[in-house]
Amino acid sequence: LNATLRWRFAVAGCELVTDSGPELNNEDLRGFSLDNFPEPGKGRVFALYIEMGDSFKKQSKYALAQQFLEKAVAWKMRALGEPTVGDLEMAGLYQKLGEVHASCNNRNQAFEAYGKALSIRSTLQGEGHLDVASLLLGFASAHSCRPRDGSGEVSREDQQLADEGALAQFHRALDIRSRALGEEHPDVGRVHIAISEYWVQRVDMDKALGPAEKGKDILEKALGLDHVEVGCACALLANVLAWERENYRRTTSELKRARRIFRVSENGNLLELARATGTLGKVIAMQ
Repeated sequence: LNATLRWRFAVAGCELVTDSGPELNNEDLRGFSLDNFPEPGKGRVFALYIEMGDSFKKQSKYALAQQFLEKAVAWKMRALGEPTVGDLEMAGLYQKLGEVHASCNNRNQAFEAYGKALSIRSTLQGEGHLDVASLLLGFASAHSCRPRDGSGEVSREDQQLADEGALAQFHRALDIRSRALGEEHPDVGRVHIAISEYWVQRVDMDKALGPAEKGKDILEKALGLDHVEVGCACALLANVLAWERENYRRTTSELKRARRIFRVSENGNLLELARATGTLGKVIAMQ
């Protein structure tokens, strides 16, 4: 499905149509439920819930993505019956909901959704499974969200607890991937990059520097010097280095390398090229 087109649900002779297309809003969904459809078609509508949730998520329309994914979760829970551990499809739905809530800065809701997904995956797949490691990365990154308590402020004690929780999950993911794949695998490098990005969001560049360097080194060895992910790692490292004026030469070197990689890459990567170019301009202007 594509949110720029007219939405249509046609299941077993029952149809719900909205012409609002990309402007589909919460009012369009009021009263819309799988219960409106005959039993033979419910599975198809359930799949459409997920597909539309994914589509809106990709378009950063998180309120709509949340509604469709929550409808899918509710129907899945009824289908499975309670109490139940759940299944891997349910874990995937909770993981997507966690990502949506984190994107909206809803930390508590993200924690709840990620926690449910983690419980199901750990039970069914084992705590050392690679899917658990991938889930832990998203869970850890959600700790950088600022909880919506009205003030927008987070106490030092709460932030310290959040940092400790994030690092524990990052290191658990790192341990799982290192044991399963080896320490020089690109997925291990990606964990180091994720840790650096967490500290960049926290504006703690001293703690972001080491993981950025480590992740870039691993990706270079595993993927090659001109891979687009290496370009992204160079841009991340430059962003970290740019906070200290004495790092000017190294910062500009990393940014120029990132620009070169993005410029010649097959997919174009125009957005990353523009970002790297803009950052380079700012760094030069500061001198």
